[in-house]
Amino acid sequence: MCNFFEEKFEQINKLKHLMTLSKGNNQAKIYKEQIEDIFKEFQRDYIREESNTMLILTKEELANFNGENGNPAYISIDGIIYDISNIELFKQSPYNSLKLGSDVTEAFYELNDGDESILRDIPMVGLLAEPEEAEIMDGVEEYYPQQRLKIMSSEELKKYNGENGRLAYVAIEGIVYDITNLSVLELFNGTNLRLGSDITEEFKTYYRGDKELLKDAKEVAILHDFNESQRGKHIERNLKSLTLKELSKYDGKNGNPAYIAVNGIIYDVTNEAVFKKSPHNSVNLGVDITKEFNGCHNADEGVLSKLPIVGTVMLKKEPLVKDTGSKEFNINELSNYNGKNGKPPYIAVFGTVYDLTDVDKWQEKNIKVGCDLTGEYKEVYGNDKSHLKNLKVAGVLTCSLNDY
Repeated sequence: MCNFFEEKFEQINKLKHLMTLSKGNNQAKIYKEQIEDIFKEFQRDYIREESNTMLILTKEELANFNGENGNPAYISIDGIIYDISNIELFKQSPYNSLKLGSDVTEAFYELNDGDESILRDIPMVGLLAEPEEAEIMDGVEEYYPQQRLKIMSSEELKKYNGENGRLAYVAIEGIVYDITNLSVLELFNGTNLRLGSDITEEFKTYYRGDKELLKDAKEVAILHDFNESQRGKHIERNLKSLTLKELSKYDGKNGNPAYIAVNGIIYDVTNEAVFKKSPHNSVNLGVDITKEFNGCHNADEGVLSKLPIVGTVMLKKEPLVKDTGSKEFNINELSNYNGKNGKPPYIAVFGTVYDLTDVDKWQEKNIKVGCDLTGEYKEVYGNDKSHLKNLKVAGVLTCSLNDY
Protein backbone atom coordinates (compact mmCIF):
# COMPACT_ATOMS: atom_id res chain seq x y z
CA MET A 1 0.00 0.00 0.00
CA CYS A 2 2.98 2.33 0.56
CA ASN A 3 3.84 2.14 -3.14
CA PHE A 4 0.24 3.05 -3.88
CA PHE A 5 0.51 6.25 -1.80
CA GLU A 6 3.93 7.15 -3.20
CA GLU A 7 2.81 6.79 -6.80
CA LYS A 8 -0.22 9.04 -6.33
CA PHE A 9 1.68 11.75 -4.45
CA GLU A 10 4.48 11.70 -7.02
CA GLN A 11 1.94 12.33 -9.77
CA ILE A 12 0.33 15.16 -7.80
CA ASN A 13 3.67 16.85 -7.01
CA LYS A 14 4.71 16.80 -10.67
CA LEU A 15 1.43 18.40 -11.72
CA LYS A 16 1.66 21.02 -8.95
CA HIS A 17 5.14 21.94 -10.19
CA LEU A 18 3.88 22.26 -13.77
CA MET A 19 0.90 24.30 -12.59
CA THR A 20 3.23 26.73 -10.81
CA LEU A 21 5.35 27.14 -13.94
CA SER A 22 2.23 27.87 -15.99
CA LYS A 23 1.49 30.92 -13.80
CA GLY A 24 -2.28 30.99 -13.97
CA ASN A 25 -2.84 30.48 -17.71
CA ASN A 26 -5.25 27.97 -19.26
CA GLN A 27 -2.72 25.17 -19.01
CA ALA A 28 -2.57 25.71 -15.24
CA LYS A 29 -6.33 25.13 -15.08
CA ILE A 30 -5.87 21.84 -16.93
CA TYR A 31 -3.17 20.75 -14.47
CA LYS A 32 -5.48 21.61 -11.55
CA GLU A 33 -8.25 19.47 -13.03
CA GLN A 34 -5.80 16.60 -13.47
CA ILE A 35 -4.79 16.88 -9.81
CA GLU A 36 -8.45 16.77 -8.78
CA ASP A 37 -8.97 13.69 -10.95
CA ILE A 38 -6.04 11.96 -9.25
CA PHE A 39 -7.53 12.70 -5.83
CA LYS A 40 -10.82 11.15 -6.94
CA GLU A 41 -9.01 8.13 -8.36
CA PHE A 42 -6.99 7.89 -5.17
CA GLN A 43 -10.17 7.92 -3.07
CA ARG A 44 -11.80 5.18 -5.15
CA ASP A 45 -8.69 2.99 -5.23
CA TYR A 46 -8.16 3.40 -1.51
CA ILE A 47 -11.69 2.20 -0.82
CA ARG A 48 -11.15 -0.83 -3.04
CA GLU A 49 -7.81 -1.72 -1.47
CA GLU A 50 -8.46 -1.07 2.19
CA SER A 51 -12.11 -1.81 2.93
CA ASN A 52 -13.81 -5.18 3.19
CA THR A 53 -17.14 -3.62 4.09
CA MET A 54 -17.72 -1.33 1.11
CA LEU A 55 -20.46 -2.21 -1.37
CA ILE A 56 -20.03 -2.25 -5.13
CA LEU A 57 -23.46 -1.57 -6.65
CA THR A 58 -24.75 -1.29 -10.18
CA LYS A 59 -27.14 1.56 -10.92
CA GLU A 60 -29.96 -0.97 -10.81
CA GLU A 61 -28.96 -2.11 -7.32
CA LEU A 62 -28.40 1.45 -6.13
CA ALA A 63 -32.02 2.25 -7.04
CA ASN A 64 -33.16 0.04 -4.13
CA PHE A 65 -31.62 2.50 -1.66
CA ASN A 66 -34.11 5.30 -2.20
CA GLY A 67 -35.03 6.02 1.43
CA GLU A 68 -38.41 4.33 1.09
CA ASN A 69 -39.91 1.33 2.93
CA GLY A 70 -37.20 1.43 5.57
CA ASN A 71 -34.32 1.40 3.09
CA PRO A 72 -31.43 3.84 3.62
CA ALA A 73 -31.00 6.78 1.25
CA TYR A 74 -27.92 6.52 -0.97
CA ILE A 75 -26.65 8.73 -3.77
CA SER A 76 -23.63 8.38 -6.02
CA ILE A 77 -21.28 11.25 -6.84
CA ASP A 78 -18.20 10.71 -9.01
CA GLY A 79 -18.60 6.96 -8.60
CA ILE A 80 -18.63 7.04 -4.79
CA ILE A 81 -21.81 6.05 -2.96
CA TYR A 82 -22.79 8.15 0.07
CA ASP A 83 -25.35 7.40 2.79
CA ILE A 84 -27.35 10.61 3.29
CA SER A 85 -30.14 9.00 5.35
CA ASN A 86 -29.37 11.16 8.38
CA ILE A 87 -27.88 14.21 6.66
CA GLU A 88 -30.19 17.18 7.29
CA LEU A 89 -28.62 19.27 4.52
CA PHE A 90 -29.97 16.87 1.90
CA LYS A 91 -33.49 17.15 3.30
CA GLN A 92 -33.48 20.88 2.60
CA SER A 93 -33.64 22.92 -0.59
CA PRO A 94 -31.97 22.75 -3.05
CA TYR A 95 -30.45 19.34 -2.26
CA ASN A 96 -33.79 17.69 -1.51
CA SER A 97 -34.39 17.77 -5.27
CA LEU A 98 -31.69 15.13 -5.84
CA LYS A 99 -33.07 11.75 -6.81
CA LEU A 100 -32.27 9.24 -4.08
CA GLY A 101 -30.93 5.85 -5.11
CA SER A 102 -29.24 7.20 -8.23
CA ASP A 103 -26.10 8.78 -9.67
CA VAL A 104 -26.55 12.52 -9.05
CA THR A 105 -23.07 13.70 -10.05
CA GLU A 106 -24.16 16.20 -12.70
CA ALA A 107 -27.13 17.54 -10.72
CA PHE A 108 -25.04 17.89 -7.55
CA TYR A 109 -22.38 20.03 -9.20
CA GLU A 110 -25.02 22.20 -10.87
CA LEU A 111 -26.52 22.94 -7.45
CA ASN A 112 -23.31 24.01 -5.71
CA ASP A 113 -20.92 25.11 -8.48
CA GLY A 114 -18.64 22.12 -8.02
CA ASP A 115 -18.03 22.59 -4.28
CA GLU A 116 -17.20 19.13 -2.89
CA SER A 117 -16.49 20.28 0.67
CA ILE A 118 -19.95 19.30 1.94
CA LEU A 119 -19.19 15.65 1.10
CA ARG A 120 -16.30 15.38 3.55
CA ASP A 121 -18.40 14.44 6.57
CA ILE A 122 -20.91 12.20 4.77
CA PRO A 123 -20.43 8.43 5.25
CA MET A 124 -19.09 6.62 2.19
CA VAL A 125 -20.65 3.17 1.87
CA GLY A 126 -19.40 1.93 -1.47
CA LEU A 127 -18.63 2.41 -5.13
CA LEU A 128 -20.80 2.57 -8.20
CA ALA A 129 -19.96 -0.35 -10.50
CA GLU A 130 -17.74 0.45 -13.43
CA PRO A 131 -19.52 0.48 -16.81
CA GLU A 132 -18.23 -3.00 -17.64
CA GLU A 133 -19.48 -4.35 -14.32
CA ALA A 134 -22.90 -2.76 -14.83
CA GLU A 135 -23.15 -4.25 -18.32
CA ILE A 136 -22.43 -7.68 -16.94
CA MET A 137 -25.27 -7.39 -14.47
CA ASP A 138 -27.72 -6.27 -17.17
CA GLY A 139 -26.59 -8.78 -19.80
CA VAL A 140 -24.22 -7.94 -22.63
CA GLU A 141 -25.51 -8.98 -26.06
CA GLU A 142 -22.08 -9.27 -27.66
CA TYR A 143 -20.95 -11.87 -25.11
CA TYR A 144 -23.26 -14.87 -25.34
CA PRO A 145 -26.59 -13.18 -24.39
CA GLN A 146 -27.96 -14.31 -21.02
CA GLN A 147 -25.07 -16.74 -20.69
CA ARG A 148 -22.55 -14.60 -18.85
CA LEU A 149 -22.40 -13.31 -15.30
CA LYS A 150 -19.83 -11.51 -13.18
CA ILE A 151 -17.48 -13.35 -10.86
CA MET A 152 -18.00 -12.78 -7.15
CA SER A 153 -15.61 -13.91 -4.44
CA SER A 154 -16.70 -15.27 -1.08
CA GLU A 155 -15.38 -12.12 0.60
CA GLU A 156 -17.44 -9.86 -1.66
CA LEU A 157 -20.52 -12.04 -1.14
CA LYS A 158 -20.32 -11.46 2.64
CA LYS A 159 -21.23 -7.80 2.13
CA TYR A 160 -24.69 -8.74 0.83
CA ASN A 161 -26.08 -10.04 4.12
CA GLY A 162 -29.41 -8.20 4.15
CA GLU A 163 -28.43 -6.17 7.22
CA ASN A 164 -28.80 -2.40 7.61
CA GLY A 165 -30.67 -2.09 4.34
CA ARG A 166 -28.14 -4.06 2.32
CA LEU A 167 -29.13 -6.43 -0.47
CA ALA A 168 -29.56 -10.09 0.43
CA TYR A 169 -27.54 -12.53 -1.68
CA VAL A 170 -27.00 -16.27 -1.30
CA ALA A 171 -24.93 -18.70 -3.33
CA ILE A 172 -26.30 -22.12 -4.27
CA GLU A 173 -24.27 -24.58 -6.32
CA GLY A 174 -21.94 -21.84 -7.54
CA ILE A 175 -24.61 -19.33 -8.58
CA VAL A 176 -25.24 -16.14 -6.56
CA TYR A 177 -28.90 -15.15 -6.27
CA ASP A 178 -30.41 -11.81 -5.23
CA ILE A 179 -33.31 -12.73 -2.91
CA THR A 180 -33.75 -9.27 -1.37
CA ASN A 181 -37.32 -8.74 -2.48
CA LEU A 182 -38.50 -12.33 -2.73
CA SER A 183 -41.02 -14.09 -0.55
CA VAL A 184 -38.52 -16.95 -0.46
CA LEU A 185 -36.54 -14.81 1.98
CA GLU A 186 -39.27 -15.47 4.55
CA LEU A 187 -38.62 -19.19 4.20
CA PHE A 188 -35.03 -18.64 5.28
CA ASN A 189 -36.04 -16.90 8.49
CA GLY A 190 -35.95 -19.28 11.41
CA THR A 191 -33.40 -21.52 9.72
CA ASN A 192 -29.63 -21.51 9.86
CA LEU A 193 -29.28 -20.26 6.28
CA ARG A 194 -26.82 -17.39 6.38
CA LEU A 195 -27.37 -14.53 3.95
CA GLY A 196 -24.21 -13.38 2.22
CA SER A 197 -22.76 -16.89 2.07
CA ASP A 198 -22.73 -20.19 0.20
CA ILE A 199 -25.76 -22.11 1.49
CA THR A 200 -25.66 -25.05 -0.92
CA GLU A 201 -25.56 -27.74 1.76
CA GLU A 202 -28.17 -26.07 3.95
CA PHE A 203 -30.47 -25.50 0.98
CA LYS A 204 -30.31 -29.19 0.15
CA THR A 205 -31.01 -30.09 3.77
CA TYR A 206 -33.94 -27.76 4.41
CA TYR A 207 -35.50 -27.60 0.95
CA ARG A 208 -34.05 -30.69 -0.75
CA GLY A 209 -32.44 -28.52 -3.39
CA ASP A 210 -35.83 -27.48 -4.80
CA LYS A 211 -34.78 -24.62 -7.09
CA GLU A 212 -38.40 -23.92 -7.93
CA LEU A 213 -38.21 -21.73 -4.81
CA LEU A 214 -35.67 -19.57 -6.63
CA LYS A 215 -37.51 -19.23 -9.94
CA ASP A 216 -38.07 -15.50 -9.39
CA ALA A 217 -34.61 -14.85 -7.95
CA LYS A 218 -32.20 -12.94 -10.14
CA GLU A 219 -28.91 -14.66 -10.88
CA VAL A 220 -26.32 -11.95 -10.31
CA ALA A 221 -22.96 -13.71 -10.27
CA ILE A 222 -20.94 -16.88 -10.28
CA LEU A 223 -19.27 -17.64 -6.96
CA HIS A 224 -15.59 -18.31 -7.38
CA ASP A 225 -12.52 -17.00 -5.62
CA PHE A 226 -10.66 -15.93 -8.73
CA ASN A 227 -7.94 -13.33 -8.46
CA GLU A 228 -8.91 -9.64 -8.30
CA SER A 229 -7.74 -9.09 -11.88
CA GLN A 230 -10.65 -11.20 -13.10
CA ARG A 231 -13.31 -9.64 -10.81
CA GLY A 232 -16.38 -8.59 -12.75
CA LYS A 233 -15.22 -9.75 -16.21
CA HIS A 234 -17.31 -11.79 -18.60
CA ILE A 235 -17.32 -15.53 -18.14
CA GLU A 236 -19.56 -18.33 -19.28
CA ARG A 237 -22.77 -18.90 -17.32
CA ASN A 238 -21.94 -22.58 -16.87
CA LEU A 239 -18.30 -23.00 -15.92
CA LYS A 240 -16.70 -26.22 -17.06
CA SER A 241 -14.64 -28.31 -14.70
CA LEU A 242 -12.14 -30.26 -16.78
CA THR A 243 -9.37 -32.72 -16.06
CA LEU A 244 -6.12 -32.15 -17.92
CA LYS A 245 -7.04 -35.08 -20.17
CA GLU A 246 -10.39 -33.49 -21.02
CA LEU A 247 -8.70 -30.13 -21.54
CA SER A 248 -6.43 -31.67 -24.18
CA LYS A 249 -9.43 -32.06 -26.52
CA TYR A 250 -9.74 -28.28 -26.78
CA ASP A 251 -6.67 -27.81 -28.96
CA GLY A 252 -8.23 -25.67 -31.68
CA LYS A 253 -8.11 -28.49 -34.22
CA ASN A 254 -10.92 -30.11 -36.22
CA GLY A 255 -13.36 -27.38 -35.28
CA ASN A 256 -12.73 -27.64 -31.53
CA PRO A 257 -12.32 -24.46 -29.43
CA ALA A 258 -8.83 -23.53 -28.26
CA TYR A 259 -8.39 -23.48 -24.47
CA ILE A 260 -5.40 -22.88 -22.22
CA ALA A 261 -5.09 -23.15 -18.45
CA VAL A 262 -3.13 -20.79 -16.18
CA ASN A 263 -3.07 -21.23 -12.40
CA GLY A 264 -6.07 -23.54 -12.50
CA ILE A 265 -8.29 -21.22 -14.59
CA ILE A 266 -9.24 -22.19 -18.15
CA TYR A 267 -9.37 -19.47 -20.82
CA ASP A 268 -10.88 -19.58 -24.32
CA VAL A 269 -8.33 -18.23 -26.83
CA THR A 270 -10.15 -19.45 -29.95
CA ASN A 271 -10.73 -15.96 -31.30
CA GLU A 272 -7.71 -14.24 -29.77
CA ALA A 273 -5.52 -12.90 -32.57
CA VAL A 274 -2.48 -12.66 -30.29
CA PHE A 275 -2.31 -16.46 -30.12
CA LYS A 276 -2.10 -16.67 -33.90
CA LYS A 277 1.02 -14.51 -34.10
CA SER A 278 4.63 -15.02 -33.02
CA PRO A 279 5.72 -15.77 -30.35
CA HIS A 280 2.37 -16.91 -28.91
CA ASN A 281 1.49 -19.09 -31.90
CA SER A 282 4.07 -21.55 -30.59
CA VAL A 283 2.05 -22.07 -27.39
CA ASN A 284 0.56 -25.55 -27.08
CA LEU A 285 -3.23 -25.36 -26.89
CA GLY A 286 -5.41 -27.61 -24.77
CA VAL A 287 -2.81 -27.75 -22.00
CA ASP A 288 -1.81 -26.08 -18.74
CA ILE A 289 0.70 -23.35 -19.67
CA THR A 290 1.19 -21.90 -16.18
CA LYS A 291 4.95 -22.50 -16.23
CA GLU A 292 5.37 -20.96 -19.69
CA PHE A 293 3.14 -18.00 -18.78
CA ASN A 294 5.12 -17.21 -15.64
CA GLY A 295 8.34 -17.37 -17.63
CA CYS A 296 7.08 -15.11 -20.41
CA HIS A 297 4.94 -12.56 -18.56
CA ASN A 298 6.35 -12.68 -15.02
CA ALA A 299 2.96 -13.84 -13.74
CA ASP A 300 1.30 -10.56 -14.79
CA GLU A 301 -2.34 -11.65 -14.66
CA GLY A 302 -3.44 -8.40 -16.25
CA VAL A 303 -2.44 -10.05 -19.53
CA LEU A 304 -5.24 -12.55 -18.97
CA SER A 305 -7.87 -10.05 -17.90
CA LYS A 306 -9.51 -9.76 -21.33
CA LEU A 307 -9.65 -13.48 -22.08
CA PRO A 308 -13.02 -15.21 -21.58
CA ILE A 309 -12.97 -17.60 -18.63
CA VAL A 310 -14.68 -20.89 -19.42
CA GLY A 311 -13.85 -23.10 -16.47
CA THR A 312 -11.40 -24.49 -13.97
CA VAL A 313 -8.96 -27.38 -13.97
CA MET A 314 -10.15 -30.33 -11.95
CA LEU A 315 -7.27 -31.66 -9.90
CA LYS A 316 -7.18 -35.10 -8.37
CA LYS A 317 -7.84 -34.84 -4.64
CA GLU A 318 -7.97 -37.45 -1.96
CA PRO A 319 -11.51 -37.65 -0.56
CA LEU A 320 -12.09 -37.04 3.15
CA VAL A 321 -13.64 -40.47 3.36
CA LYS A 322 -13.06 -43.51 1.26
CA ASP A 323 -15.95 -43.82 -1.16
CA THR A 324 -16.74 -47.51 -1.37
CA GLY A 325 -19.90 -47.15 -3.40
CA SER A 326 -22.00 -44.70 -5.32
CA LYS A 327 -25.42 -46.21 -4.76
CA GLU A 328 -28.25 -43.71 -4.55
CA PHE A 329 -30.90 -43.82 -1.82
CA ASN A 330 -34.05 -41.80 -1.41
CA ILE A 331 -35.59 -41.22 2.02
CA ASN A 332 -37.92 -44.20 1.77
CA GLU A 333 -35.14 -46.55 0.71
CA LEU A 334 -32.88 -45.28 3.47
CA SER A 335 -35.54 -46.09 6.08
CA ASN A 336 -35.21 -49.80 5.22
CA TYR A 337 -31.60 -49.81 6.43
CA ASN A 338 -32.49 -49.76 10.12
CA GLY A 339 -30.19 -52.51 11.39
CA LYS A 340 -33.07 -55.00 11.61
CA ASN A 341 -33.88 -58.24 9.76
CA GLY A 342 -30.38 -58.49 8.38
CA LYS A 343 -30.31 -54.94 7.03
CA PRO A 344 -27.20 -52.88 7.85
CA PRO A 345 -27.61 -49.64 9.86
CA TYR A 346 -27.36 -46.60 7.60
CA ILE A 347 -27.62 -42.88 8.32
CA ALA A 348 -27.41 -39.86 6.06
CA VAL A 349 -25.52 -36.66 6.88
CA PHE A 350 -24.98 -33.78 4.44
CA GLY A 351 -26.31 -35.89 1.57
CA THR A 352 -23.91 -38.81 2.13
CA VAL A 353 -25.12 -42.20 3.35
CA TYR A 354 -22.90 -43.90 5.93
CA ASP A 355 -22.82 -47.54 7.07
CA LEU A 356 -22.52 -47.85 10.88
CA THR A 357 -22.05 -51.63 10.89
CA ASP A 358 -18.44 -51.36 12.05
CA VAL A 359 -19.11 -48.62 14.60
CA ASP A 360 -18.53 -50.08 18.06
CA LYS A 361 -21.76 -50.45 20.07
CA TRP A 362 -23.77 -48.17 17.81
CA GLN A 363 -26.96 -49.75 19.20
CA GLU A 364 -26.17 -48.41 22.69
CA LYS A 365 -25.61 -44.84 21.50
CA ASN A 366 -29.28 -44.12 20.76
CA ILE A 367 -28.50 -43.41 17.12
CA LYS A 368 -31.66 -43.33 15.04
CA VAL A 369 -30.59 -45.29 11.97
CA GLY A 370 -32.37 -45.39 8.64
CA CYS A 371 -32.80 -41.60 8.78
CA ASP A 372 -31.31 -38.34 7.58
CA LEU A 373 -29.55 -37.01 10.68
CA THR A 374 -28.10 -33.85 9.15
CA GLY A 375 -30.10 -31.57 11.44
CA GLU A 376 -29.15 -33.46 14.60
CA TYR A 377 -25.50 -33.60 13.53
CA LYS A 378 -25.37 -29.85 12.89
CA GLU A 379 -26.85 -29.09 16.31
CA VAL A 380 -23.81 -30.77 17.86
CA TYR A 381 -20.99 -30.22 15.37
CA GLY A 382 -22.21 -27.47 13.04
CA ASN A 383 -20.72 -27.87 9.57
CA ASP A 384 -17.58 -29.62 10.81
CA LYS A 385 -17.42 -32.87 8.80
CA SER A 386 -14.25 -34.18 10.42
CA HIS A 387 -16.27 -36.43 12.75
CA LEU A 388 -17.49 -38.38 9.72
CA LYS A 389 -14.13 -39.09 8.12
CA ASN A 390 -13.73 -42.60 9.58
CA LEU A 391 -17.22 -43.79 8.67
CA LYS A 392 -17.78 -46.16 5.78
CA VAL A 393 -19.59 -44.53 2.87
CA ALA A 394 -22.48 -46.54 1.45
CA GLY A 395 -23.79 -44.08 -1.13
CA VAL A 396 -25.55 -40.76 -1.56
CA LEU A 397 -28.96 -39.48 -0.54
CA THR A 398 -31.20 -38.28 -3.36
CA CYS A 399 -34.32 -36.46 -2.27
CA SER A 400 -37.48 -35.62 -4.17
CA LEU A 401 -40.66 -33.78 -3.26
CA ASN A 402 -42.47 -37.13 -3.21
CA ASP A 403 -40.26 -38.59 -0.53
CA TYR A 404 -42.29 -37.14 2.33
